[in-house]
Amino acid sequence: MLQEVDRGGLLGGGTDMVEYLAGETRMEIAYAPAASAQVGNAILTSRAHSGERTIELPEAPDGPARSALAIDFMGATYASAQLSGDQADAAAEQAATLASALAGTEVAVVGADLGDALGTEAPDSSALDTLADAGWDALAHGSATVDGEEIAGVGVIIGRAVTLDEVAVVATVGSDHAPLIARVTPLEPAQRSRGR
Repeated sequence: MLQEVDRGGLLGGGTDMVEYLAGETRMEIAYAPAASAQVGNAILTSRAHSGERTIELPEAPDGPARSALAIDFMGATYASAQLSGDQADAAAEQAATLASALAGTEVAVVGADLGDALGTEAPDSSALDTLADAGWDALAHGSATVDGEEIAGVGVIIGRAVTLDEVAVVATVGSDHAPLIARVTPLEPAQRSRGR
């Protein structure tokens, strides 16, 4: 689940990063524009997925446009979104819209760039609070060290009716988005009905 993916713009040196990553990883791709037609959200999967859809999110007063991309894959719904983290009220409204759009899916995971720095301790974010209030209770986040300096990951993975473990942040040079990895395990049906 990727955010701010450049499709042939100047930021990526004219390279369509979605096609490039799909070719390098031999994965299936889904893409939805967000900030512009050339910059948006992408999801890569190891085999075919279905139900690809764009979720329009409310625009923040200071822009730019936001959206989320959702797909169905291996019995769960996965979504990728970038929220207006520097505008807390707008981010909370966007998170509420996202939660509402995914309300009909029992097992769901969102990879999101909240736009605000999240440290290694409990994250503080109005968007996360909104999702937690809507029943999203599995959270993965963290930080990494690059050139001896700790950078907080701006991304999170948050889920409903899943556990997230084996969480790792990959130290990467050249991006303000440290890749976040987690193993997603759906809860058994009996655990879902009990709310864990």
